[in-house]
Amino acid sequence: MRTRFAPAPTGWLHLGHVLNAEYVWNSRAEVLLRVEDHDRERCRPEYESAILDDLDWLGYRPDIFHTDAFRAGVCDGRQSDREAVYREAVEILRSDGRLYACGCTRREIESRSPSSEVPNAEPPEFAELRYDAHCRDRRLPLADGYGWRVRMDPGVERFVDRQLGPQEQDPSVRASISSFAARISWRRPGGRSASRGCSDAQSPRRSCITR
Repeated sequence: MRTRFAPAPTGWLHLGHVLNAEYVWNSRAEVLLRVEDHDRERCRPEYESAILDDLDWLGYRPDIFHTDAFRAGVCDGRQSDREAVYREAVEILRSDGRLYACGCTRREIESRSPSSEVPNAEPPEFAELRYDAHCRDRRLPLADGYGWRVRMDPGVERFVDRQLGPQEQDPSVRASISSFAARISWRRPGGRSASRGCSDAQSPRRSCITR
């Protein structure tokens, strides 16, 4: 069995990462390290270097794409080094009519979220943010300045979760803002982002991992 640990170098490694890493490395699976650096506006090399150093210091050793492989230069575990793969996938989706442009900001999506109008709903920081396909039929151009989303047909997917047991979902309806169904991984330069993430704009210093 194989699993992965995939931090985004948009900020320093924090306690949420460590909690996730504990679960991943204690799963008894083969661990692949993947650096999710496709956010071109917020990802920085110094964050990646610090995350790799922290993983080493904490004793988390990946089986596939060791931290030294990233330090050595081009690495298939780094998303930006696999751009050609994603370009090819994007062209397939585009030619099949599966892509559409989206001009929504995260704030706009949150304002349209049903949970914002439901009494006693989960606090916004804990609620799952779901995209409502607002731009699906607006025919916006697939150009710089827009996010690109995948057009998915309704259909139930069934799978077995190791902890929760048999599950079934309709990705076209249940897809959250960060899931594979809601947003394609390829990010156009200058595109408007609705994704949530950890940003150093919230904290100018490394506040969680202390050596």
